[in-house]
Amino acid sequence: VDAGIALATVDYRLVGEVAPDDMVRDLVAALRYVRHFAADLGIDPERVAIWGESAGAHLAALAGLAGSADRPDPHFLGRLGVGAGRTDVAAIIWWYGVSDLAPLPDLAESLWRGVDSDAREWLAMAYSPVTHLGPTSPPLLIMHGDADGVAPVDQALRFHDRALAVGAPSRLVLVPGADHVFLGADLTAQWQVAIDFLAEQFAR
Repeated sequence: VDAGIALATVDYRLVGEVAPDDMVRDLVAALRYVRHFAADLGIDPERVAIWGESAGAHLAALAGLAGSADRPDPHFLGRLGVGAGRTDVAAIIWWYGVSDLAPLPDLAESLWRGVDSDAREWLAMAYSPVTHLGPTSPPLLIMHGDADGVAPVDQALRFHDRALAVGAPSRLVLVPGADHVFLGADLTAQWQVAIDFLAEQFAR
């Protein structure tokens, strides 16, 4: 807020309450809400970004990429909340999350319990942000501690490498010695990197 950027904090339903589909749709509903009530809130509906950390980074990336695609996937978007409206974002900030479920079969199993292995493999691909990257994807800021003991830093590398491979704009920041939630590093400095990135994208 001190940087002149409005902030909306978003809750989403968790594993055990709903399927992963609806967790993504909760975030899409928030994007639509912010735009629908932009005039009342005194914000610019053209400059909306999404930012998530850990599990929230995975979902935020899915919502932002699916909603910003040339032909958005209606399955991910749903009709929660105000029900309709733009779902695209100007930028995505991804902090120490998951980008590719394929090398994380235990996580995929926890998300889709009771689903047979072939179907789960397909779901893991469909719910991986790397799958939804394309040349028109919004700019990405990918930040991860290189000593993260919860979310493998390889997830950040996979996301960034795939973005560059398909022509999507991506910036990778690996924080030396930082564990999950940037433990062991100066958190204020990481916030500043993100704020500067948003300011840069919103100035375009």
